[in-house]
Amino acid sequence: MRFGIIGLGRMGANIARAAIEHGHHVVGHDHEEQAMADLAAEGVEPARTVGDLTSVLPSPRAVFLYVPHGEPTEAACRDPRALRRTRRAVRRRAGDRPLRQARPQRHRVRDGAGLELLERSGFSLDLPAAFDNWNHGSVIRSWLVELMRDALQEHPDLDRLSTYVEDTGEVKWVLEWAMRRDIPSPVISDSQQALMAYRDLDWPAAKAVALLRHGYGGHPVHLADEQLVRS
Repeated sequence: MRFGIIGLGRMGANIARAAIEHGHHVVGHDHEEQAMADLAAEGVEPARTVGDLTSVLPSPRAVFLYVPHGEPTEAACRDPRALRRTRRAVRRRAGDRPLRQARPQRHRVRDGAGLELLERSGFSLDLPAAFDNWNHGSVIRSWLVELMRDALQEHPDLDRLSTYVEDTGEVKWVLEWAMRRDIPSPVISDSQQALMAYRDLDWPAAKAVALLRHGYGGHPVHLADEQLVRS
């Protein structure tokens, strides 16, 4: 399969790598030339412009956006060469709703609960080794398990971490968009409420979610002694 990715930051780059590992051909565009050069070395076909990206993709095109919410997203969606067909498809299939998946957030919640069970088990466990074992010898192996293993190797002392989970605002933006149109979005709303609840407790599950968000999207991980202001 051939598809395009606009935005080769951490999240877009990781999606591109995963797709290439599974045999897909990825065409990528980013406003930062270095990001495109780095991914080109790993097999992504670089496109200097959005127009270049769409010109090499067969129609109907599959194009994924991994850009910050707000004006960068609006600017990308205004480009008719890349997304005019996609906008029509979204209206037909989703009643003019934004394509927002809450499932990754829910997976992070479950991984956080798993870490809390291990942390409070009373046993002396090598947590990175446990996640590494799961990722190579069990049915729960996944990229998120791999990210959790790597995060625990980098931050072995959970007591030093803050439970503050960063919020970059995309989910809030989707909720506001949906509320203005009276569109019910209970799962997305629950995920945002859960994220905010993590900020006030000394909770290992919250620290696990913060570590996974760092691995998945590059969000900062804070230490317990930092003075934080809600975003």
